Amino acid sequence: MNVSTPSQQQPLDDRVRWSRKPLYWLLFTVPSLPLIIFLIPDGMTLMPEPTDPWYTRYTAPIWLLTAFYVYPATALGTLLGVPPGSPGWVLIVLLYTGLIGWGICSWVARRRAATVVDRRPLETEP
Repeated sequence: MNVSTPSQQQPLDDRVRWSRKPLYWLLFTVPSLPLIIFLIPDGMTLMPEPTDPWYTRYTAPIWLLTAFYVYPATALGTLLGVPPGSPGWVLIVLLYTGLIGWGICSWVARRRAATVVDRRPLETEP
């Protein structure tokens, strides 16, 4: 069993490193995608009326789930005196979702690095 230490590991070549960048950008931005629902006009009504847009009954549950998703950032903003919907609140929510995305990216990078170390090719004899 060949166990290598971090000092013995070979650096990844540029092709492998560049091929992973789109994956990491995707994983970094995915937690921010639910925030798009806040941009839909009249996307949330608790008591729909006949004059509401047709899509309200579909967007209201998603809007509510997204509001629960960003609630920790909203609570932090409220403690800091930043009202929901303000530019400061948007910045706090983007930082919050970016932190979640960064955590996912670092976890995936650690998992991929562990599998690269575990699956080293056997050395062939000359």
